[in-house]
Order: sequence, then structure tokens, then C-alpha cells
Amino acid sequence: MRTGRFAELRARAEAALGRKVNMLVWRSVPKRFKKAADNRAPYAIEELLEEIRRLEKWLPDRGPTTRPSSGPYEAPRLAEHEQERSRVLTTHFGRLADRMDSVVKFRQRHLNGELLSRNDAEAFLRSRAYQLMSAEQVEQAGLPIPGLRSEEEARSVEDFVLSDRSRAFFVFYRLRCYVGNGRPRIHRVRVPILEQSNEPPTRPLEIEFANGSGLGLQILSGSVIDGLRASAKFLVDEFRWPFSGAALFILTGEVPPRPGIAMEVSSREGLFVTQARITMEIQPWVSADAVRRVYQHARRWAAGPRVRSLSTETLRLFEGCAAAILKTPPETWKAIAEAQRRDGRIKRRVTWRQCRRDFFLAKQRLLRPNLLMGQDPKKFRRRKELEQALLRARSYKERSALMDGFKSESNR
Repeated sequence: MRTGRFAELRARAEAALGRKVNMLVWRSVPKRFKKAADNRAPYAIEELLEEIRRLEKWLPDRGPTTRPSSGPYEAPRLAEHEQERSRVLTTHFGRLADRMDSVVKFRQRHLNGELLSRNDAEAFLRSRAYQLMSAEQVEQAGLPIPGLRSEEEARSVEDFVLSDRSRAFFVFYRLRCYVGNGRPRIHRVRVPILEQSNEPPTRPLEIEFANGSGLGLQILSGSVIDGLRASAKFLVDEFRWPFSGAALFILTGEVPPRPGIAMEVSSREGLFVTQARITMEIQPWVSADAVRRVYQHARRWAAGPRVRSLSTETLRLFEGCAAAILKTPPETWKAIAEAQRRDGRIKRRVTWRQCRRDFFLAKQRLLRPNLLMGQDPKKFRRRKELEQALLRARSYKERSALMDGFKSESNR
């Protein structure tokens, strides 16, 4: 439970913004804004919210976000024979996939037996007509496959009374279709739905491109893109390729790589906890030494050269203190320390101040670890020092000077 003079005002500001305002931002707001809003002066709450938004533009820890990094993680190279094995497998899998019946039939039926460029493949996937219509419907409408750019202009729900007096509902899509450089054509697609709803029976499909961008589609069963999905699913099961890589291979012929170790290092900073994740997909023919070396490299990149561990006693102390603090009402630190000694969570005799200190140190390492994520260690350490100094600042003048320094450090 929050305490303090402006605790209620902070809750009102968070309700108006629809999100949490973290301590660093709240303490950086000048008191004149808080006092005016607390006294309910005209337009004071709007000025307070505007000041919070201004500070949130560059102050850290603004809620769930991805922590900054120097760029995507690049794993170290494997041994020469392991790299060669990866290359040979990638090439051979591509040759085998080119001869699969589902791939050959899709390319002949929908691509005229040819491959598309990356830009044309993206346009093929984005075409709304291919997402909603089958190949037969596209041909009956006099539209080409491939080479059609189409977008959804509008949709409506209509119902009809059948001969048995039952009602049938349909979604009508109004599509704007472009063929070459000619004038756009308007085409309507009728999709039946089982119940009175504004949504047709579509299924989601996610495609990720090599540059990191993504494309979320809503496709109908039996459509052109649904045929692509079925063909790609067969390649995923056969070669263990990612789905997006398999779908783009059918369209462009670009073979998804078959690395010995596929790595992904990511982090997320939420309202309560900061976490990093190292995901490794390892082929069984990669040596244990290579796995160890790659993991150590990724760990240094994410968390720095030294990752401090916590003792079993410290972890048990944190568990007991956290449970006591989260009670309503929370217990005092003297009562918490005594309870920890009584339960045997701490063997050495400590004062309640030492118990509180150890709890917050453990909380920092467990819930808010310092993650470099590829950043320069010296700049990262300096940035953290400025953040702590900003939290300790008492006067507005001191806080403003630190904010200017923090901003210049962040822009380097």
C-alpha cells in the first residue's frame, strides 16, 4: 500500500493515464504541479499529466518494454567442420524440398512454375483476394495469380430468409483489386457464417520476414494462402524449418538456414520484474565444448562478465520477507526479522535493519538485475549511477541538473 502526502494524487494520475507511473518519474515531477493538482486548481491535473508524459519520453523504466541493446545478438562461429555440415545440410534440404509434390503443385498452380522476388512474395501474401478466395474463384473473377494487388475497402453483414424460413448470414467483402498499372477493379466476395456475427470463420496466420518485420493475416479455409499454409506445414514437419521460412521458400526458393546452434537472446522489463532469456536450439552433432562456448558468450553479452549468485540462506530470507510484506496490513521489519529467526530461515543472528538490507539487495538481484544486452559496460554503469542519484535528489534544482546529465549520457 502506498503512503505519503501525494499517494492519492499519484493513484488519480495513474487512473487518468491508464497505466502505472513509476517512482523515478513521479519523484522527478516538480512539487508545484503536485500541489496545484492536490488542491484541485483549475487545469492543474491536466498540467500534471502533461509533465508526466514529458518525463516519460526519456526517463527509463516506463513499464513493460524491451530493454535497449546494441543490436541483435550474433553467436560466435562454430568449428569449421560444424559450419560445413550446416551448409551441406541446408543446401541438400533445399534440393529435396524443391521436389516435394506439395511444393511443385503449388508453384505450378499459383505461381506459373516460377519463383517470386522478396517484394513480390510480400505483395502476394498481403493480397486480400488471395487470403479470402480460392484459385477457382480468382480465375472466375478474371483476376491473375500471381500479380494481383488487392486490399479490403469495406465489409458488411447481410442476412437472407431461406425456403425453410431459416435465416442465413453472410459477410460481404468489398475488395479493390489492381492488375499491373491499370485502373482498380471492385470485386465482392461473399462468405457464409454460421451464426449472427460480424466476424467470418477466418483463421490467423503469422509470417515473419528475414528483416525482423511481421505480417498478421486472417485467411479463409480453401483460399490461395490457405493452400500455401498446408504446403508449408508439410515442410515444417519434414525438415523442422520455421513456418515463415517454409512459406517463403515455396514462394521465393530461399532455403531457411540449418545452423548447428540457433540462438535468440531477449529481455523484457515489466512493472515488477526484469528478465532475460537465452534460447538455444542445438543439433545433436554439435560438440559440448561448442555449446558451452556459445552459451558463455551469450551470457556475457546479456548480463555482463560477472553474474553474482545468491546463497540458499539469502533466497529463503527473501521468500519469507516478501510473503510478510505482501500481507494486508504489512508486518513491521522487527516482527519480520524475528519471524525469520524463529522459522529457521536465517541461522545467524541479525538485526531488523540488516534483515531489511539483505532483503532489498536480494530483491534487486532477483527482480531487477542489471542487464547489459550488448551495451558498453562503462556507459551502462554510469547510466545506473545517474538513475540512483536522481532517486536520491531532494531539491528541484539538484534534480534538474541530474536530469540534464542523464539526458546527455543517454544520447551518447
